[in-house]
Amino acid sequence: MCNAAPAQRGVQAEPTPLLHPAEGVPELSATVGEIAAAAELLAGGHGPFAVDAERASGFRYSNRAYLIQIRRAGAGTVLIDPVSHGSDPAAVLRPVAEVLAGDEWILHAADQDLPCLAEVGMRPPALYDTELAGRLAGFERVNLAAMVQRLLGLSLAKGHGAADWSKRPLPAAWLNYAALDVEVLIELRAAIASVLAEQGKTRWATEEFEYLRASAVRGGAEHPPRSLATHVGHPSGPRPARTGRGSRVVDRTRPDRPAPRHRPRPRPARFGHHRRGDRRPEDGRGPDRFAGVRRAQAAPQRRDLAGGAGGGQAQPRARGRGRAAQRAAGPGAVGQAQTAGRRAAGCGPGSAGGVVAAGVGARGEPDLPPTWCDGCAGTGTADHRPTASG
Repeated sequence: MCNAAPAQRGVQAEPTPLLHPAEGVPELSATVGEIAAAAELLAGGHGPFAVDAERASGFRYSNRAYLIQIRRAGAGTVLIDPVSHGSDPAAVLRPVAEVLAGDEWILHAADQDLPCLAEVGMRPPALYDTELAGRLAGFERVNLAAMVQRLLGLSLAKGHGAADWSKRPLPAAWLNYAALDVEVLIELRAAIASVLAEQGKTRWATEEFEYLRASAVRGGAEHPPRSLATHVGHPSGPRPARTGRGSRVVDRTRPDRPAPRHRPRPRPARFGHHRRGDRRPEDGRGPDRFAGVRRAQAAPQRRDLAGGAGGGQAQPRARGRGRAAQRAAGPGAVGQAQTAGRRAAGCGPGSAGGVVAAGVGARGEPDLPPTWCDGCAGTGTADHRPTASG
């Protein structure tokens, strides 16, 4: 048992390396007799059990436990091999499970270890999850090494967490690492419990731990235990957990009451539905590529001038013949005839009356609005007549 003093909060002290268990690395219990002896050793201790399990999820399809570590005050640490005895794991590990049923379990990230322990018949009567406690306390880093360093001032030797624990025989360095995972778990539980007590979150934590324990007993099919531990790390409280097309806040304090669901987000549009011109203008939901054509058709038909500067008789403009006549007369012929008619009537920009009355601007046009004649009234038609005032 390590007697190092906890690091003071807010003070960045140099952590003390913890490289080996205080009592040394225990022998691996692999046979039926060795496992029964380990159960008797644990029964002689007192207080809660520090429990951990090692898997080979990155190398095996199953999530079974390939090593179980248990520590208890007055008994020390035992390492149990649940797969090498050649018999039914639940039957062989029954003596250990009966001893573990007598007091509280302390685990770090319990939602990861409880399913594989339940496969071999081990279920906790009470639970304390130090990782979830760190999340409830608002810690930014809640892995075992970070919390041990922050609360106990110790630096754990890590490095084999992602190893293939189905390998046999297990290397000595791996067994040393496994024993350290439960070496100070009991002390860590006491330290984080005092933090939660200061924050007034002890009752909240008790409810969360009980929910995890009950979920493991039921098999975890109805309420997956990982959801709260993932979204409760922020000091402001639980975060929304994304659930496909909507979101909801997971409320683990009332597992019997369904959490309220928010309005689902709109389904994304299919490919190409927002391309230009894919929808008809009369739908009112897409761009109208023919708006200009419709405005031109709705406007009154314009007439071209057929006379000279004196403003001769106006004739309707034909589509084909009018354009041909424009090309034959040369560019700007129609515009010149319209300008000459306005000047003769003293109307519009460029007229004599407008220039005298308003003055010429930078481009040869009046600075003030021009005076239109009574005939065109500013419409730009060819029926120019002198104004009543003129």
